[in-house]
Amino acid sequence: MVLARTPTVFFRRSRRHGLQVIYAIKDLYAGSRFAPATRGSYAALAATQINRLKNQPNLLAWYINDELGLEFLPQIAARHQQVQRLDRHHPTFQVLNKTAALDDYYNSTDILATDPYPVGSEPHLRRTLHDTLQTVRAARGVKGAWMVIQIMDHAAYDSRRQARAPTEDEVRAQAWLALIGGARGLLFYSYNDLFYQQQRGRFERAAFAAQWRGIARVARQISSFSPYLLTGDGVTLQLEGPAAARIFVRGDSALLLAANPEARTVTLRLTLPDGWHHQTERTLTMSLPPFGAIHLPLQR
Repeated sequence: MVLARTPTVFFRRSRRHGLQVIYAIKDLYAGSRFAPATRGSYAALAATQINRLKNQPNLLAWYINDELGLEFLPQIAARHQQVQRLDRHHPTFQVLNKTAALDDYYNSTDILATDPYPVGSEPHLRRTLHDTLQTVRAARGVKGAWMVIQIMDHAAYDSRRQARAPTEDEVRAQAWLALIGGARGLLFYSYNDLFYQQQRGRFERAAFAAQWRGIARVARQISSFSPYLLTGDGVTLQLEGPAAARIFVRGDSALLLAANPEARTVTLRLTLPDGWHHQTERTLTMSLPPFGAIHLPLQR
């Protein structure tokens, strides 16, 4: 991978590939771990970048915080307000890893996101749904509620850990669980980390290609669901057992997503809301394999 020489070149290259950019100004805080050295103020540095880049046609949002704790909240809130003053057309976005503190950040962002990263840390994917529900609750129907889906291997950040990249099924199940929980945006983290073995002399091109094909398949599936996901009409179904499901409505048709967060086969049993059916059936019973995720068309 070759990095762009300047932000402008990066935006142009991203635009050529049809990509939107969430631009990071998340490290421009005094006392933060990755704050660059400066003789001036971090507010001035941020203002320069915001004014220089705010008219880029593929700018999606300003990334103002990545997991910084509450001790940085006054600075984060000030950055959010600065962006609002200088660029009224693009939202601020931040990613948090402590759902208990989400409410504290409500007034300092336009979009809240969390990053559970369960694969390799837990034997199941329950945290993805839990954190999504907490993020949606904290957004209060006013802020954006997005989720970060783990495609990286934790060993990329800790060489003591055994390599354990998410499988295609685990990536899909994470994405389905986030959508079922009400997330309105998904980010897959991260492409760069798929190459971490290069630094250790163990990178296998064929293994990377297979992994990337799986990730791309999941992304294409989600893209194909867009007409249903973007309507804003949906309901999470109340189920017995660990499986989760949600209906996304678009006129007289709907999309049912269901996912199994467990590493064991589970039985999905559900009764569709009045008026809805799948192939004439309103009551559905099916087996979901470990980390299985399905999508079914529904009709009135």
